[in-house]
Amino acid sequence: MLPLAIAGALWAAAVSYACVPLRDSAWASNKPDFTTLTAAVAAWAALATALRFQPFRRNENGARSRAWSAAVFAGGILMAAAAVYLVRRLPTRAVYLSALPLAGITLAAWAHTQARRYALAAALAAATLGGSAMYLSLIAPQIHAVNTEYGLDRNLDFSIDEVEQRLRTNPEVYPDFDISLDVTDIDEMTRRERLASLLETNEDKFSTLQGRRGAHAVKWRLAFWVRSCNYVLHHAPLLGIGFGRNITNLLRETPAWPMFIPAMSLRNRNPHSAHVTVLTRMGLLGLLPWLAILAAVLWVSLHRLWSYRAQMAAAAKSVPPTEDSGAREAFWSTLLVLGVWTIYVWTMSFGVVLENPFGGMWFWALTGVLLAPVHESSRFSFPRIEVKGEAVTGDPQNRVVTTEYRPRH
Repeated sequence: MLPLAIAGALWAAAVSYACVPLRDSAWASNKPDFTTLTAAVAAWAALATALRFQPFRRNENGARSRAWSAAVFAGGILMAAAAVYLVRRLPTRAVYLSALPLAGITLAAWAHTQARRYALAAALAAATLGGSAMYLSLIAPQIHAVNTEYGLDRNLDFSIDEVEQRLRTNPEVYPDFDISLDVTDIDEMTRRERLASLLETNEDKFSTLQGRRGAHAVKWRLAFWVRSCNYVLHHAPLLGIGFGRNITNLLRETPAWPMFIPAMSLRNRNPHSAHVTVLTRMGLLGLLPWLAILAAVLWVSLHRLWSYRAQMAAAAKSVPPTEDSGAREAFWSTLLVLGVWTIYVWTMSFGVVLENPFGGMWFWALTGVLLAPVHESSRFSFPRIEVKGEAVTGDPQNRVVTTEYRPRH
């Protein structure tokens, strides 16, 4: 974990130096989405490493010295702070909110007992229902307004194949579109409006350029998503429209098309949401397996985290207490990978990540790592320990028993 965190922090520092003082350099001409995504990954890696080596836990036998742990902890916090600072300087705002699911999986990782799982389930249910109600109350009227303003539920009888055939016969030329990083120093008003525009499509409500751009980005995303869903549910709800077609062309028959002309110079083909892309291209029969994959990764990962936490708790309650370093390393490594996977899932919900090879390959690689079974040869080897009491062993008699704890498959 430590080498990964150091590498991530050095990367964040290099990008920050190249983009901020050297904003006219070639670095600053990169697409900001992946720069911000990688900065968020660097921040999470450094923070997870700091938590892994935090010096405040009990110093069991064989544990690293408190001085070493304190040094790594402080270094990890500083690295995470540097990466978070870079994330705040970059314009991809949706990554800011990835802190919410990261906090959720971190809390869920500690729910290794039945009582904690019940409490976690109740808390998550309340937070999900409350958050969803608040979000829908804010965004649903804007979806309706965008759908009505641009007539996204009308003119659905055309064929996208015919549109693309016409474009192949008479190609169009589009103006260049600047995607350089916006890393200029911003004042407090601009920073507030950049965040406020995450849930607002009316550009007239903002006085700064950043606020108006943010509201515009939300508007064209909503228009893209609504139009894609309307078209696929009208033409091919089960199997979708298939691959190879440019989904952006679905907007050509609507008044919203002028918003998408600048991005056509970048050959944008996707609606900036992996979930909408899956539904549009593969229909409901493709969306359900996709959601099942996401749920399976989360469920399998949490079960492994709970298993490792149970082993750590058992080692701490053994007679005498022992240091379960194998389970501890496995716990923090799994949490680190799950956090990076979560950042990718969150980011691909609002950008083109899964559809690009340099984004999709990392998501599928992380998915494979998290779903890979723990084979017998890769199990951690733990010493046999003595555990006292029903709370750990389930033994109704308060007597000492000998057992051995291993990770679940």
